[in-house]
Amino acid sequence: MDADEATVLTNTVQCISRAASAHAPRPQQTPAPPTPGVKPLSGIGLNTHLRDLFYYLNKNEVIFSLGKHVVVQNVHNQRMAFFEPPGETTESVVAGDVSALGLTSKRNYLAVARGSPSVLARSTSTIAIYSLRDHKAASDAVRTPVRVITYQTHSFVSLAFSANGKFLLGQSSTANWSFVLWDWTRARKIAVTEVHTRVTRVHFNPIDFAQMSTSGGMHLRLWKLAEPTCRQFATFTAPVKYVEHAWIPKSDGLVALLENGDVQHIYNGELVRTLPSLHHGHYLSVVIAGNDGYISLLDVGEVETSGAIADLSLSRRMQLESREPILAIGIDPTGAALMVVTPSLYGAYELANLCLLRGDDESIALVTYAPLPRPVDLSTMTTALRRHVFATLGRAASGGHAIALYSQDGTPGLLQYTFPHLAPNAIAVHPSGFEVLVTFSVQLQVYHVLFDTFKIAFEVEIRHATSVAYSRGGSFFCALVEDRSIYVYSNYAGSEPLLHSVCRGKDVISAFAWGTDETRLYAGDERGNFSEWALTDAGFASTPAAFRDDERTRAYTAIATTHRAGHRVLAAAFLSGTGVAAIHVWPTLDLTVVPDRTPELDAKITALEFCGTALCVGLASGTLHVYWWEDGLAGPRLVAQPLTFDLTAAPLVSLRACSAEGHLLAASADGCVFETAITVASTPELQAATSSLVLQTTYTAINSFVTVVPTDDLCLVERCSVTERLMHIADLETEMDQLKIEKEIVNKLNAEQRSLLERERHADVRAVRTALEAQVHAAHDALTHEKQEAETLTAALKETHARDTSAMQAILSTQIETLHDVVAQLELDLIKARQSIDDATFAGDERAMQLRKALEASHAGECNGLRAEIHRLNDALALKTRAYDEVLSQQDDDHLFHLASLQATIEAERANGAAVSVAAKDTTSNLQQQLRMMLNALDIKSADVEKLTREKHDLAAHVAMLQTELAAERKHAVKTAADCSLLETQVIDLTRSLDGLERLNNIRLCKLKTIKDSLAAKDAANEAMQSFVDELHHENSNVIRDANALDEKQNLMTRKLRFYEQTLAAHKASVADANAIVLAFRRDLGILIEDEQRGKRLKIDAIVKLYHKYEPSARHVTRERGTDEAIIHELTRQNKCVEDHRRKLRSRVATVVSEKHKLATLFSQDNQKLLEDVHRLTRENHELKRRPKSWRRCRNLRRPSSASPTTTTTTTTMSTSPMYRSSSNPRPMRRVAFTFRAVFTLDRSRS
Repeated sequence: MDADEATVLTNTVQCISRAASAHAPRPQQTPAPPTPGVKPLSGIGLNTHLRDLFYYLNKNEVIFSLGKHVVVQNVHNQRMAFFEPPGETTESVVAGDVSALGLTSKRNYLAVARGSPSVLARSTSTIAIYSLRDHKAASDAVRTPVRVITYQTHSFVSLAFSANGKFLLGQSSTANWSFVLWDWTRARKIAVTEVHTRVTRVHFNPIDFAQMSTSGGMHLRLWKLAEPTCRQFATFTAPVKYVEHAWIPKSDGLVALLENGDVQHIYNGELVRTLPSLHHGHYLSVVIAGNDGYISLLDVGEVETSGAIADLSLSRRMQLESREPILAIGIDPTGAALMVVTPSLYGAYELANLCLLRGDDESIALVTYAPLPRPVDLSTMTTALRRHVFATLGRAASGGHAIALYSQDGTPGLLQYTFPHLAPNAIAVHPSGFEVLVTFSVQLQVYHVLFDTFKIAFEVEIRHATSVAYSRGGSFFCALVEDRSIYVYSNYAGSEPLLHSVCRGKDVISAFAWGTDETRLYAGDERGNFSEWALTDAGFASTPAAFRDDERTRAYTAIATTHRAGHRVLAAAFLSGTGVAAIHVWPTLDLTVVPDRTPELDAKITALEFCGTALCVGLASGTLHVYWWEDGLAGPRLVAQPLTFDLTAAPLVSLRACSAEGHLLAASADGCVFETAITVASTPELQAATSSLVLQTTYTAINSFVTVVPTDDLCLVERCSVTERLMHIADLETEMDQLKIEKEIVNKLNAEQRSLLERERHADVRAVRTALEAQVHAAHDALTHEKQEAETLTAALKETHARDTSAMQAILSTQIETLHDVVAQLELDLIKARQSIDDATFAGDERAMQLRKALEASHAGECNGLRAEIHRLNDALALKTRAYDEVLSQQDDDHLFHLASLQATIEAERANGAAVSVAAKDTTSNLQQQLRMMLNALDIKSADVEKLTREKHDLAAHVAMLQTELAAERKHAVKTAADCSLLETQVIDLTRSLDGLERLNNIRLCKLKTIKDSLAAKDAANEAMQSFVDELHHENSNVIRDANALDEKQNLMTRKLRFYEQTLAAHKASVADANAIVLAFRRDLGILIEDEQRGKRLKIDAIVKLYHKYEPSARHVTRERGTDEAIIHELTRQNKCVEDHRRKLRSRVATVVSEKHKLATLFSQDNQKLLEDVHRLTRENHELKRRPKSWRRCRNLRRPSSASPTTTTTTTTMSTSPMYRSSSNPRPMRRVAFTFRAVFTLDRSRS
């Protein structure tokens, strides 16, 4: 190098150094650090799970719910304003799910009901009321609540304002489904009423604020306010569910819609008319919208002055062109237009376009205000670095998948491209914004973004690619294949992508991302391994990261990198083995250094992104955490307590930084996209990156760099050398054209060879298919034969069971008939014994009568013969008298001996009857034992039949499984044939060129890697099963938590019952005192009346003294009040007040008693069943003991009057005892049963 060249080089270096020093930043005063915060700016999406999800505020603005927020949007410029959720005035926003919305009829106040933000204690809900009348445009500023109401419930399902807007009605989802009435302007609770059935809609009567309506399930009820509760005065039921109801404006009628499409017209609490089957769906006022896009208009006639009921008729029915179900309808305040909400969009329909002369079911078109159709769910979101656009991939409401392109300035929609029959796995947008990469299960496609559509540019033959990403400059893109390998392709504008390198991981790769330039790639797997892939001459080389030895097992879920002020920062989120998440941060991008670790989070981290100097973390719970840098002892570090902001209830799937500084895009799985502004403190000075030379670059809107090319020397190039290079490039382009022509010729030759090989392959495939079909038919025949054998065996078993059942039934019937015969024979024997006893008794009575008559006749004859000789034959008469007495005594002895023999005969017959009864009982017990044995045999047979039925089902399941395996084998055979064809095609291509040989080698390596990773796939399936078990454990924990809450509610009910009992006892004591006072008062009043009847004049002083004696509270009654009539009038008024007070006390006591009776009724159901069993057993016992006892009673009644008094008394006592009565008089037993029932009920109520 000569002296002139050295002088020029020195001057050039000095100029560069002066320019660098001129652009160096100058010291400035440090401003105050900003307050960290997150502010939502705009969004895309709609909550479709709400009852009132959309309100038409005015002709320019609408109100709807977006995620966990409520927004007001201008339908023309798409600007949004968010309503701040109630809570503490901190930077973090923790909000509960929006469960219901309510808007006043004048559109000046909005009520938003939210559940509890805590997942563990969901017992408190809030209702926030916002004012909409302070601003002319509702979207001018963010709204804050003017009143917040808190209530102990899980959530509110419906809200309603009164016509004047002063009263608010909220339906809670408690166990009793109670609704609450508030005067929200004074935050005063007016009434609480329990409905005891599911309610989905509440409304106020527009002309009577004290009248309310509820509907839900199969009931519609009307309520009247009676503080502190509401009284039900009308109920309507239907065979199907009530979907919706609404009051007709300025009238006392309402319209109710049933699930089957019927519309009911109710006026003054009475059902007037039912319009049958309009269509299924929801409705508001007299406009009904339903499934398949139907809209019906109902005409309500005017109410006449005479009080006639307004007529309700169907005026017109229309249908949307899209045929989508209608989720909600909003009516313009002036009644000039309808706002219709469908799952994909919302739009207006002017009622001025309505023509009643046209026929029904006319197709109508809406004036849509949504930028693009809303996706049902999102799976991916990606942004362009050099163009202010972002793209989303999701499932459309029509069923297909679609890619939507939005602008980052207020998120207006630009373009949507639908895949009706394909299911994309992932997408990526080129940094320029004019190229989109889409992956499918069979290939990868590159699309060019045109003005109104996408146009396919290239197709890359790569299978099982699950994720893709462009590098920062767009020169490379990578694809994750089969979750184990990263394929890196070089991508230049206008040329087909070429495979550059393959990065293979050890385990399943769960997250990967490009670095701050195009030379580095970072990947983390499910085993906790993290590595950096750096670009070298031989491809991408891997460098593993270093960790502490005490690190637990982890799986990486997201990776993010940033490049700020010459410093590179890397962050990776992971999920540990215990289920908690954390973040590893490398502030200097040096993987050999142990990374910093943030505090653990309870929810899984699903997305990670750097937004300016803040690190944004998206969780599976829909919450956004924001970290920023602070000074530490060892240098800058992330704050320990992040900023929390709730966006939605669905998991966040992606976070992307916008081109605007401090703006972040967040997408959730339910189709919502939020644009937020992130404000954090300024970043402290990070540790300088190790480099030998740092070239300061001026960042302006015109000059920006996305990559740095490493060089060894810095040199200057003349203009002529650049011209020569351009000429050389032109020569190279000419050679490239020639090579393209040669390539076309080679392609033609390859096509001919491919056609020949295709025919040969088809022949081989047909042969393989024929062999496989033969195997399939053989397997099918074998399965059919096994199925037939199983069916034959089942039929034989059924026949055997039927025969056994019939035989057992015959044996049972024979035994029962034999038992009946034995019982009849015993009854005949008993009747014969009774007849023989009766005959013997009658014969004995007749013999005694005959002997008595004969003795009397002989005695009379002898007396007549001896009267003449009585004086002569005194001695002879005495002798004859003694002889007569001896004869009489002998006859008496004979008679007594005969009666004793009869008594012995009766006792013998009684013993025989008892023996026969015992034998009958033994026979009955033996028959019952045989019957039990037969029933047990029948149960065993039934168990065998059930076992055979289960075996049959198992065989059927086995057949189905074999058929499934057969179908899988068929698919595998088809896939194998397709792979064979692809392999043959690649072999032919690779034999024609040198580049083809290298590609063939890579494909063979991929196939071998796929075979080796089959066991790893099984491990992944096992891990998925383990995660499923963990989810089941989580659900079990939720069930246990609900059971504990139920126990707490039961304890609360017990305490309430105890309180009611104490209150009832106090009321009873007060009533007893009042009764005593009334009794004494009546006694004194009777004395006064008796005095008056006796003629003593009744004075007013006595009445006043009597009143003051028993009413101490009436001390204000004095003689100075006036005349006697005035005093009597005052006393009468006070007596009426006392009676009203007593009436109220009686009503309260009756209410408490009714509640106690309800609880006693619930507790005594089991007692009733037990009593029924006791009564049944008692009746059976009496039936068994009835016949011997009846025989004994008959024997005692037929004994002669000459029997001993002791025996008669004993028999009478036994016959009149309750235990020896027959079943014909069971009154004492019923009395005993009633007493037992009362005692048992009392014990149950105490327990």
